[in-house]
Amino acid sequence: MNETSAVPFSIAICDDSFDAIFHSHYRLLYAYALGIVHHREMARDIVQEVFLKLWRNRQRIEINTSLKAYLIRMTRNQCLDTLREGKYADRNINIEDTLCRIEIMGLDEADPVFDRLYSEELQARFREAVESLPEQCRKIFLLNRQNGLSYLEIAAALGISHSTVKNQMVIAMRKLHDALKPFF
Repeated sequence: MNETSAVPFSIAICDDSFDAIFHSHYRLLYAYALGIVHHREMARDIVQEVFLKLWRNRQRIEINTSLKAYLIRMTRNQCLDTLREGKYADRNINIEDTLCRIEIMGLDEADPVFDRLYSEELQARFREAVESLPEQCRKIFLLNRQNGLSYLEIAAALGISHSTVKNQMVIAMRKLHDALKPFF
């Protein structure tokens, strides 16, 4: 990996990682949405919609900040979209009041400096974590994630079994997950 390249952070969302993302971020996103819309049912629906969109778009998501910042931004946008659609017009929730509240709370302003620093720190930690993997494990991980080779192609290229490749990828993902846990 090139140390100077600022590549968007991409996540491969499978059933297990989606479940982990959901459980580790749901409360935060719910509290955030509730702070904007002041309506429990609406906040719950908004967060469910955010996770639904995350799942539907999982193959093409590129994150330029932290996952947490990305999900918060999605939640903010979903709050505004929901209000604009008027789904809860009967609840006396006014979009102008909500926009004013967002501005006053500072929720409308992205902090590009924080996001950039956080993203750079995440990328640096990711590079360190990859470099700390055992040699074969690192080689297999990079062939898969950087070069896009399938497990079968890696097995053939390295003259090892498919199950070895699979096991080494599990080890790599666990170690990377542990190393990057503070960021998510």
